[in-house]
Amino acid sequence: MRFLTALRASALGVEELNREIALALRAEKLLWFRQEDDWYIGKPIMITENDHNVKLYNGDIGLCLAKGKVWFGNREVSTSRIPAHDPAFMMTIHKSQGSEFDHTVMVLPTEPNRVLSRGWYLPVLPVRKINFQFLPMKNLAKCGQKYGKKTKVD
Repeated sequence: MRFLTALRASALGVEELNREIALALRAEKLLWFRQEDDWYIGKPIMITENDHNVKLYNGDIGLCLAKGKVWFGNREVSTSRIPAHDPAFMMTIHKSQGSEFDHTVMVLPTEPNRVLSRGWYLPVLPVRKINFQFLPMKNLAKCGQKYGKKTKVD
């Protein structure tokens, strides 16, 4: 399952939602970390800067599965070699372009926003079956739990 949002910086933007998700998972004792910037087992990241030496590129997604190590598919990279990155529990719709996911949740702004008029949604619709459900924010966690057991690491 992939969680997407239209905005980067706002209460419903990728930055705030990534922070809230990490803190909620920690509160449920599903993740263990002191500071949000710490490396911890279960931390998903998205590379934001190309690094040809490490062969990691903008948009690559990795998952920290052991102390000091992040996996990108079946390739292990030391955390000390990871270039600029962001948490990736949630990603922007823009960053997801070109990807296809079995289950996707899109968090849209509650107020009018010019981003919504740019046709951003068209590139994320190349799927075999589209099923839209509009949920209040309080149901977002339940949606993740429903599909979480079927989720594979992208």
